[in-house]
Amino acid sequence: MKARTKHDAIDELSSLVAAREPKLGKDSIVKSVLDRERECTTAIGRGCAFPHATMPGLERMIVALGISETGIDFDSLDGAPVNFIVLILTAATASVEYLRTLAAFASLSRDPEKVAVILRAKSPADVLGAINSLGITVES
Repeated sequence: MKARTKHDAIDELSSLVAAREPKLGKDSIVKSVLDRERECTTAIGRGCAFPHATMPGLERMIVALGISETGIDFDSLDGAPVNFIVLILTAATASVEYLRTLAAFASLSRDPEKVAVILRAKSPADVLGAINSLGITVES
């Protein structure tokens, strides 16, 4: 990621999503995610953040991943910079899938070795390969 701030990171990931799902609109995604962030930080510590929001009109879950080599101040619970950011957008009606996905990534974040495998990835394909190699799946 090129982002250096929380807002820029959310903006960068939202741009990726909006490029594939133009009906959502980048500004709408950013607003929804930042509104959620104002309630409570989604940076749970150990270099990981999981910004998320429900989006009107969304029919399926969308996940966008970002890796920051330098780390980003994300108002983390432990005060540490964030390197691994997972943006999760879903419909309000997909609460079970949403919670399972958040739980899967939270579980991953508790294992520094697994996070390190993902952080070493150099491309989007490498990130997906790393996640698959770790056996991370979410059942719906």
